Amino acid sequence: MTYLLKPESGDVVDINTRQQKRFIKMLEDGRIDDAYEYLKWIKDRLYNPELAYPQCVFFEWKTDETTSVFELSTDEDFSDPVKMICKKNRCEVGNLYNGQKYYWRVNGCEPRMFETSDGKYRFMKVGGMYNIRDLGGHGIKQGLLYRGTELDIEYFITEDGIKTFLDELKIKSEIDVRWEHVGKFKHSVASENVAIAQFPFRPYTAIFDDRYKESARQFMEYLSDESNYPMYIHCMVGADRTAMVIFMIKAIAGESEKDMLIDYDLTSLSCVAPVKGFRRHDRNEIIRWLPKMAEYAPDKSLREQMIEYLRSCGVTDECMDKIRAIIKA
Repeated sequence: MTYLLKPESGDVVDINTRQQKRFIKMLEDGRIDDAYEYLKWIKDRLYNPELAYPQCVFFEWKTDETTSVFELSTDEDFSDPVKMICKKNRCEVGNLYNGQKYYWRVNGCEPRMFETSDGKYRFMKVGGMYNIRDLGGHGIKQGLLYRGTELDIEYFITEDGIKTFLDELKIKSEIDVRWEHVGKFKHSVASENVAIAQFPFRPYTAIFDDRYKESARQFMEYLSDESNYPMYIHCMVGADRTAMVIFMIKAIAGESEKDMLIDYDLTSLSCVAPVKGFRRHDRNEIIRWLPKMAEYAPDKSLREQMIEYLRSCGVTDECMDKIRAIIKA
């Protein structure tokens, strides 16, 4: 016989860590300086910390079997479960969706249901890569768009990472926004079956240069094709250049300026951000970028300003409508 122990039926479990939740709460309350002092205090006490990994869910059970078959599914009928062979009576699983009901069982026993907390930010773990988040939340569907570090020059995806990239995230397209690597790769290093699309950018006010406006137009056209999803978007560390294109996506999806800036700050949780400074000093770049963007639609919301900017790049309203239809929750 097999008896399930934890999590219990109806449990609501967190997939954000204590450090992540505290940092986010300070940012939401507008306590920017306190948030970064808190983060520095943590990182000063850890060796090369990666605080942008998700909180795993731990499972425990009792059984007389020497090995167990663990199954986890979002469907009560276990139509497409995650399966693991376990030699111990416990396991842990990460990269779960926010606000999702899950069903689990071991050795085919009667299943249990638990839920993940309805967090706004979904952190991810992929072997060899860092600073990975799902853009889902705040009205965008989960599981369609991911951001993070590169896979191939300074950061190298591992064999386990490739399995996660392909089997869990189910990535179809890798979007590379680095200028210096245009044309270097014919397909993703993760798999020949993952297309690579390159749209070179420079960060912050540089995006207003005409040569990057063409990149913006091509990028948005690519986003308007549903067959290209799920996508993984990156530069080198998934911070500055990546942030610019993420702002484009989140703005046209209707996300608020406050929420977009919080997402930008979350890169500071990653080990790709140095202990001294983090992303805080780059807020000065954002401060210069926002007034420049405001020139496209004075006294309007950032969403409306971004739409006018994208129109100036040659992006049509039809293209933006297609993107919204794909990504809006």
